[in-house]
Amino acid sequence: ALEEFREHDWKAGLKSWDRKVVRDAQYCAEIAERMYHRLFEFDAAYLSPEADLLDPYYLENRGYRITPRMRAMLVDWLVDVLLKWEIRDEALHLCISLVDRFLYKSEGVVDVGKLQLVGVCCAMIASKMQNSFSPEIESLMRICDGAYDVSQVEQMEHTIIRALDYRIDLPTAWTYLRRWNQVFGLRKPYYFISAYFLELTLLEYEALKYRPAVLALACAWVALCMKKDRKKQQATMTLLQDGVLDELGISAKELTSAAHFITTIVRHHRPDANNLNAVTRKYQSEERLCVAKRIEEGS
Repeated sequence: ALEEFREHDWKAGLKSWDRKVVRDAQYCAEIAERMYHRLFEFDAAYLSPEADLLDPYYLENRGYRITPRMRAMLVDWLVDVLLKWEIRDEALHLCISLVDRFLYKSEGVVDVGKLQLVGVCCAMIASKMQNSFSPEIESLMRICDGAYDVSQVEQMEHTIIRALDYRIDLPTAWTYLRRWNQVFGLRKPYYFISAYFLELTLLEYEALKYRPAVLALACAWVALCMKKDRKKQQATMTLLQDGVLDELGISAKELTSAAHFITTIVRHHRPDANNLNAVTRKYQSEERLCVAKRIEEGS
């Protein structure tokens, strides 16, 4: 009885969405709120000049010959590569974050011919951080059709890590999406729908102007709206308006802008037309409940 009282005592201070998973050790329900508050504090300064982590317009401002289209082609290829390697989605989002942050820090010195090398090295670094294993260098060389040798791969990996000052495993939009899905109570297939939307944003250079937490919130919110559960939507909107957005430093204007951005790219995404079909193909699989097909048929 004393044990039950103690459990009830600390559970009483938890948010309703954390109480639902209190017995699941993976969620760390008793400290989840504090952990995510720290992460949201980090996100609030993510794009600030003081943080110096990323300029959302770095391709233009750094004088790169790399175009947003080239970047999108690299991302599309990396989605396929990490899927074949069975690397977790967290690592994919970290990989693309590393690519953008490294190119920003490199101040325009990476030429187009080294872009693929940067991509595979970021994939290798991300998999070391997020996966139980990482691909062998020989595997990387094969997937690049022998375009690079071992020394080039190792040297680029070291260059990336040093350029980022060893700040590797920073929160990504995926980090926040998991939290928003928990808050909104999104389950399959809507969990996969929100993940699909978020992965589509990886292709979009323009998405960099949104903070990761805001982009993730917009994806979860748009997925929730597709659920056509007015009661659930109203309850969630009440939750957001009841000080949660202010508490996390997210304005309604930011959320509205990001949600509009999400719906626009989903509506206009035509993989057959632009050959960037890796994300759509991934979410057409039965493993992810064919959500990409559902979206396409419903649009």
